[in-house]
Amino acid sequence: MSELICVYRNNEGFVSVLSLRNTSHNEPYIQGWCERFKAPRTLRIERIINTFDTLQDANDYLNNFDPDEIVSPSQRKALSASTFDVHFTGFKKADKTQLTEIAKANGMTVRGEVTKNLNVLCYGYNAGQKKLEKALDQGCIILNEPQFTALIETGEIPEE
Repeated sequence: MSELICVYRNNEGFVSVLSLRNTSHNEPYIQGWCERFKAPRTLRIERIINTFDTLQDANDYLNNFDPDEIVSPSQRKALSASTFDVHFTGFKKADKTQLTEIAKANGMTVRGEVTKNLNVLCYGYNAGQKKLEKALDQGCIILNEPQFTALIETGEIPEE
């Protein structure tokens, strides 16, 4: 099981220590299970300030952190959705239909299940844990509905 311990600056400029287990990489993101939030977290690689071997090292770094050392986040760039395969799970039928239409209107291919080449799994209130785990193991980006909407609107996944 791979683990990432880092100091990270989110899109609002807040700097914190994060530890992700079972990480997967899907350029320009890295994702894994965050114990602090008890949920999958998706980080932009460019916003990782530094990585560490231990949480203590990361916390020590953060305690002595000088915000002036960090360049402000780059301008938001629209993420090209044309190569993205997406799967929706755990939604009511009407909500899933609406999300499917949004995805297709933005050039995404909507898949009926978690497939080998799936890029994004968008989950709702009734998503099954096994499906989420399978997608995470395959390196998919896992998003809830507000994160998916933000991805469509801005090309970026917000931290929630």
